[in-house]
Amino acid sequence: MPSTPPSFPCNRRLNRAFLAAGLLLVVVALGACVRDETDPAAPPVSSPPPVLTIPSLLPTKPPLPKPMLDGVHLSSRLPQETLAYARLPNPWHLLGDVVGRRSDSAYGSPPWRSQMDALRAHVQHSARADGWPTGLGSTLALVDSPVELLLLDPDGRLEGDTALLLSTSLNSSRPEDAARLVAEWVSWLTGEPPMAIPIDARGYGEAAFGQEQPLRLQFQAVEQRLYLYWGEGADLASFRSLLGRISKPVSHRARAQIEAADESGRGMLLWLDLQALRPLAAESTAAWRVLPDLAGSALFAVGSVRRHGQLTLALDELRPEILARLPKTAAAIPV
Repeated sequence: MPSTPPSFPCNRRLNRAFLAAGLLLVVVALGACVRDETDPAAPPVSSPPPVLTIPSLLPTKPPLPKPMLDGVHLSSRLPQETLAYARLPNPWHLLGDVVGRRSDSAYGSPPWRSQMDALRAHVQHSARADGWPTGLGSTLALVDSPVELLLLDPDGRLEGDTALLLSTSLNSSRPEDAARLVAEWVSWLTGEPPMAIPIDARGYGEAAFGQEQPLRLQFQAVEQRLYLYWGEGADLASFRSLLGRISKPVSHRARAQIEAADESGRGMLLWLDLQALRPLAAESTAAWRVLPDLAGSALFAVGSVRRHGQLTLALDELRPEILARLPKTAAAIPV
């Protein structure tokens, strides 16, 4: 009968200890291979999800082009003694500019602007070479906005110290250019050779122009804006007072009508206080003498309204019997 081999409990316990130690070494080795170099106390940082960029399939709207010429200035600064307001459009504006119409993209394009700039750069040379009327070349080269005129009378009757104020902007900040432009305008009106007009440090100057008071000018070099002031009572003190009063926008009964009749601010426009014509109408036998009895004011405009050209003829404060005779298609200006 075979004999049973003797058992060694001590050897078995050593084998299990060696096996456990080996497994522990394997675990420690694997942990060292994947050990994080960051602070173990710091919380785990999750990587941000990838950003998926999808190109827009909608066409991008191009920026609106800016006008080549400046807009109006006096229509929002009308003094209370204003009896008439006239706006003469800039000749370059008549060729095409950004005025809020469908054609703005064409007139605001770089090719069109470069052609206009080239024409303006050569206009003075052409005026001298071809013998244009005095002042026309300088006007086309320097005037950068519509020309605005105000007829002023504190009494409101065209019988007192009536004065005329003109305002426009130039594309030059040099007082010499402003003085030369005004001298050529005076020469064209009087038929005499242009005379030099000195301008002081505050931008004021004057030129003789057929009245007791001279034609006064003020040029603001920073804004490049020119003012002309002329009339029987147009002295320097009243000129300075007037410039101070129109330095900021003010409220006037004609302002809303003017802005509604031409939203571009660059068209031709005439507003007239008809009641100021009453003294003249009483002495006249012409047909217009009845105007002060029909309405309080009249407006005529060729401008832009809702991106379309529009011709406007408006009468304000009409008498009821006149309103009753108007056709049903006549409507008030939406102001």
